[in-house]
Amino acid sequence: MTKPPPIAGLLLTGGTSVRLGQDKNVVLVEGERLVDRTAHLLEKVCGPVIEIGPGYSKFTAVREEPVGAGPLAAVAAGVGALRSTGFTGHALVLASDLWRLDLELLVWLSIYPSSRSVVPVVGGIDQTLCARYDEDALNTAVDLVAAGEHSMRSLLTAISAERVEIDQWGKIVGPECFTDLDTLEDLAALGDSSLPLTR
Repeated sequence: MTKPPPIAGLLLTGGTSVRLGQDKNVVLVEGERLVDRTAHLLEKVCGPVIEIGPGYSKFTAVREEPVGAGPLAAVAAGVGALRSTGFTGHALVLASDLWRLDLELLVWLSIYPSSRSVVPVVGGIDQTLCARYDEDALNTAVDLVAAGEHSMRSLLTAISAERVEIDQWGKIVGPECFTDLDTLEDLAALGDSSLPLTR
């Protein structure tokens, strides 16, 4: 059996967490910082891994320009850091706040049998920050940011991505795997409002 090619990881930790009222990266989920939980899962599948953010993890950290310019700019900054290491393959792009994330999803994304970018779709919404991007798509992200674009939607419009629905990823994980942490109500709605929060 042929060993799959290496896949890099881009961990996005630079969100402002305005609606949550505190930094979501250091929210404790079952006693572990959310950013650490996500980073541990990502490094089991990917290498090298680059953090795009202020440096919460043990990985090399870079910042988008300007800071706070959004996820597309963050992806472009991560691509630049990957290229400086000589890496030119595919990469998983992952937001740090997917607190119900499962390792099996990341494994499935990394080995999904397609040469194109792979973007899960949940309830009609593209999960652009829990997706695999091919080399051309990553280069396109850099070009779009240089041209003044800011949204991940512009990247999906510009590339040929395979959008995968629940009939495929649902064999591996449930929709809750894509749940992000934006507000305290997000936790309360799932019956987990008692999770401890800390700065």
